[in-house]
Amino acid sequence: MQLTPEARPPIGVVFDSDFGNSVDSALGLGLLYGFDARKEARVVAVSVSNQNLKAAELADVISHFYLRPSPIGLYADGKWTGDTPIETAPLAMQKEDGASAFVSTIKKLNDTADPAPLIRNALTAQHDQNCVIILAGPAVDLAAMLALHGAKNIVVSKVRCLVTTEVAFALPASKRFFNEWPTPIVIASDARAAIVYPASSVESDFSWSPAHPIVAAYRAYRPMPYDATVCSMAAVLYAVHPDSPYFKPPESVPGFDGRVRKFILDPAQKDAILKVYTEIASARPVPRARPGPPKVEEAKPEKAAGKNQ
Repeated sequence: MQLTPEARPPIGVVFDSDFGNSVDSALGLGLLYGFDARKEARVVAVSVSNQNLKAAELADVISHFYLRPSPIGLYADGKWTGDTPIETAPLAMQKEDGASAFVSTIKKLNDTADPAPLIRNALTAQHDQNCVIILAGPAVDLAAMLALHGAKNIVVSKVRCLVTTEVAFALPASKRFFNEWPTPIVIASDARAAIVYPASSVESDFSWSPAHPIVAAYRAYRPMPYDATVCSMAAVLYAVHPDSPYFKPPESVPGFDGRVRKFILDPAQKDAILKVYTEIASARPVPRARPGPPKVEEAKPEKAAGKNQ
């Protein structure tokens, strides 16, 4: 008997962001987990560049809520930042019996992972050119990963492209990183306020759950109702479906010899894009299927030789 060749899995996605600074990253991660549930992508690593334990805890809560728990990387080599309502409001929610409303395994720094080896190790497990990295914040985690021995070769082998938000790309501190990054870079722009996440979706589409961490974060970010800018969602959409009709033709960014391109969401596709955002991010979580035994091909019996042969 022979094992059949393993089919190429959906694109693996690393999500690295400044979680907790705005509701944008929470919405982006929710959309990504929604694509994972539909088997259109696989979340292979999540890391937080905002040096705040509660930011990592919120990312962990969202991963458990969407039934995709995994280690959360946390940047821990700088000045700790203060807690924000986006983090504290969901984490403070309780059930009627006083227990926490959401599951989290992060309570102290040792409960998080070092982002650099976390991302590198996740990449090594991927098929060649079958991974995309999303950057929605400062590039500190990715820069530390790239500095690890042999990491650059792993990135070149495994990563199809780096997808970043327009805001992250504009950060002065990240300029050197983008010059040194070894794969194509795509800036997925939502044209800022051209396409925003509607407050009406937060009030209605997530109502199937009496407590939802993204809804709690959204309501805590600003007085309701408001529509949120969603740069991270644009990056997730491009990372998972780069050939979709939602983006205008790319523009080459000057100064990078064609290595950096910019895609802008097409305003003419606004309704279709919002339908993807709202339906997939708010969908009920689906448990991740456990891999079954490898498929086996039965050897075909050879024909018996004839007597006269």
